[in-house]
Amino acid sequence: MNALGLGLFIWVAVHLFPSVLPNKRQLLIKRLGNNAYQGIFALIILVGLILIVLGWRTSVATHLFTPIELLRLPSVILIIIGFILMVAANFSDTRFKRIIRHPQLTGVFIWAIAHFMMNGDSRSVLLFSVIATWCVVSVLTINHREGAWIKPDTTAGWGKETGIVLAGIVISAIMIYFHS
Repeated sequence: MNALGLGLFIWVAVHLFPSVLPNKRQLLIKRLGNNAYQGIFALIILVGLILIVLGWRTSVATHLFTPIELLRLPSVILIIIGFILMVAANFSDTRFKRIIRHPQLTGVFIWAIAHFMMNGDSRSVLLFSVIATWCVVSVLTINHREGAWIKPDTTAGWGKETGIVLAGIVISAIMIYFHS
């Protein structure tokens, strides 16, 4: 599980860097330029993601607990809600953004918790607990950095928000269908 742990460390460190060390981030952008900074940022995240996938596939799962069968359906519903929020994060003028300050991180958190509830092996516990913790820490550090929340105006009509919900459901259905 070394590659999985290293990949998760890289993922968390790179994602938290802008929130925890905003001055260092600005200094790097000034030195490298915004495009180069974002390219390096994306490349390091990709390395972390590759390590997570390879680590997952090569690690031996140890049984830690037996998931509760009654939580299977609620977990699937939570995954769908998570994907809806991840889609909603891409639109600034919706009721989603007016109600939830960080829909992307909230959606990933819900997704991670749902997966944690459905898997009782060591690599799942590591992966989904780290991802869920990263989401919480990210929300806290971003809120600290940005200060008071100024809720955006809601200009989107119900059609756009219905589209977001439908897109989240379709993405969930595709992911569930192809998920082994």
